[in-house]
Amino acid sequence: MPTKKPFVRVSAAALALAVSLGGFGFQPASVQAAENVSTSQTAISPAYLNDPLRLELARINTKKNWVFGITGSYSYNPDSYQYYELIAAEKQAYDTALDSDASSSQLSEAAQNYDQKLSAYMDRYLDKQNVTKDLASLYHVLYYLVAKEDINNLNPHDRALFQAMQDTQAYWRNTNATTDQEYVDGYKKFLAVVAPLNDTETYDAQRYQKNIASYRTNIQTLLANSGGGAAGHAASLTLFERSASLLEQALSAGYNYNIINLVADDLERRHSELDKELRADGPPLASEQKRYLKSMIDYSWTLMDFPAGIGPGQTPQSAFGDLRRAIRKAEAVYEKGTTWSEFSTAQKELEAANVIFMGRRKPL
Repeated sequence: MPTKKPFVRVSAAALALAVSLGGFGFQPASVQAAENVSTSQTAISPAYLNDPLRLELARINTKKNWVFGITGSYSYNPDSYQYYELIAAEKQAYDTALDSDASSSQLSEAAQNYDQKLSAYMDRYLDKQNVTKDLASLYHVLYYLVAKEDINNLNPHDRALFQAMQDTQAYWRNTNATTDQEYVDGYKKFLAVVAPLNDTETYDAQRYQKNIASYRTNIQTLLANSGGGAAGHAASLTLFERSASLLEQALSAGYNYNIINLVADDLERRHSELDKELRADGPPLASEQKRYLKSMIDYSWTLMDFPAGIGPGQTPQSAFGDLRRAIRKAEAVYEKGTTWSEFSTAQKELEAANVIFMGRRKPL
């Protein structure tokens, strides 16, 4: 078995939060880009989402999100076929679940493939250490932070989640689990219980609506900067707006948490793809590069707090003067610059000044 990669850790509390998503009004290429279209004109009835087969896909997607909370989602090398096969299955699941014309056999096939690829991914990237740590974190959040050491303070959802965690820990003890695979198998049973619990979990619809608005604003900005305009990106814009409108209506209809997150994840995917497509079709945005320069300036000022002197671990006083001048120069560009090139050049110069400053620190 290949050596396991290091993992990016996400708190159990964060896993309980929905991804807030948001949207934007779009028109097909036949309508001039300067005109505006209301969301209702491109709305799609979400009634077809309310069936058991699509709910099963949504539950598998919830399990995948939970697992990615342990492993991180995009930190693996190109030869990790389990990861890339899972991403392909995820895409198939989104496309099939949100296709109103998808047949029962297509939905069943997508669910089976998604579940199998997720299982293979878990076998590859999970082990005793990270699954037990995940449940230990969950215990801490639920018992100490939420319940205040009294489980009677937990709401029905959190109490069921707490019980599932305890049942999984008991399963490991009762089966005398010792190997990584035995622990992972127990964790799979845990997720099989956890995913349906999210059917009844409450969520803040406004958080999703805010992200829909944020996504739409971003796309409008990029579209205005795009050489091809709306006509050159009609297909991707249509797919993006379909997901955005579908999420809005699913929220309005009060669909369950698993379905909402499935549609929200698809919208995130569509936004990411369209964002990349539009950026490739237009010049770099000066406003974004200006923000990057500001971040570099803020970071550079923190270096000024390093201890000054000529002793071990200290930095000569003259180095601080050089860095301060570099920061002031970058600040002048930030205040008076107008082009992407100006901000980019200033950022690179300040980065170089930081490297020189760090290199002048006396070794310990």
